[in-house]
Amino acid sequence: MRDVTIKDFLNVCRKKGYKLFYGGRGINLNIWGIRSIDRSSNTFNDKICAFWKNIDTDEWRLIQFDATTDPGLYWRNNPMNQLGTAILKPGQYEGCWKIGKHKGYEALVQDKPVVVHRDNNRDNILDIENPNVDIHAGVFGINIHRANSNGKSVQVDRWSAGCQVLQNRRRNHTLYGVEFQYDWDFFMYLVKYSASFYNEYFTYTLIDETDLLDE
Repeated sequence: MRDVTIKDFLNVCRKKGYKLFYGGRGINLNIWGIRSIDRSSNTFNDKICAFWKNIDTDEWRLIQFDATTDPGLYWRNNPMNQLGTAILKPGQYEGCWKIGKHKGYEALVQDKPVVVHRDNNRDNILDIENPNVDIHAGVFGINIHRANSNGKSVQVDRWSAGCQVLQNRRRNHTLYGVEFQYDWDFFMYLVKYSASFYNEYFTYTLIDETDLLDE
């Protein structure tokens, strides 16, 4: 997947009527996921992007994280739910996540209903284009969290049963004089810094890679 730009997000917002958050004080954070067109992968080939507008310079800053927006192969073959493995349906989900705990560490946890596909044929292909796949709305624990804390996860496997998961690569980030060694630490710094100006609830927007191609 190519690197994306703010212009890409602006174009998608124009086409789909999605909201962008900007203005006000501090960081007014936007969190978007981009699902790869590769439907058979068990790797972190998607993106989760965090971006905001600097009101002093009137410029956008965009950070792209390697991630998965779909479940790993283990949970596709061994669904936790008898209806099938949850795959978050693309869309904009306003205020559906808040800061909380995922397996003991801080993350964004689902707090309001979202829409998921239920893939129940136990293979390695995401069946979201299949009209016969069941679609359900509810609170299913579709959290936004990280994989391994040391950044060494290569395959998704058990790290996602439908959650949106940062691979958590080891990369150096610096913001406001604060340094971070891992993607996840930087991501959560942005989340908590934004929450300190607004609130603990966040909108997450998931799009498909094909949305970037339909110019």
